Amino acid sequence: MKLATIGAVLTFALEREKDAIAFLDDILVQAPALAEELAAIRIAKAKHLKMIEQLRRENVTEMILEPIEGLDSDDYQLPAQLPAGATEPARKSFMAALEQGASCYLSNAAQKVKQSDIARILKKIAREKDALTDALVAGLEGTA
Repeated sequence: MKLATIGAVLTFALEREKDAIAFLDDILVQAPALAEELAAIRIAKAKHLKMIEQLRRENVTEMILEPIEGLDSDDYQLPAQLPAGATEPARKSFMAALEQGASCYLSNAAQKVKQSDIARILKKIAREKDALTDALVAGLEGTA
């Protein structure tokens, strides 16, 4: 689906973040031993969700007026859910892939949005997601 307005861009980001939180919650149910390690990610995801919701609420006019070109939701779909018996490293890799994909989407969206305030916040969230990905990857390397 083409993401042709700021509203569509932000709605897709919200849906993706909510789905990623659901995946994270499933991982935490399946592997409670990861709860402490993934707590920072859960907190960051809740923060990012609030930031995107606020952006959407505060930019109703821009959502309607500004067209966006070159973004398609099919290019940023979440990976399939992990099987119940996945290992802890596989779960961490899955979360890293989710954060990396979200960062890519938000960075690309920020480049397409003409509103500087919206673009700035999307870039900020993308940078924070990059840091989460780096921490997950470092944790994976530490267990190898």
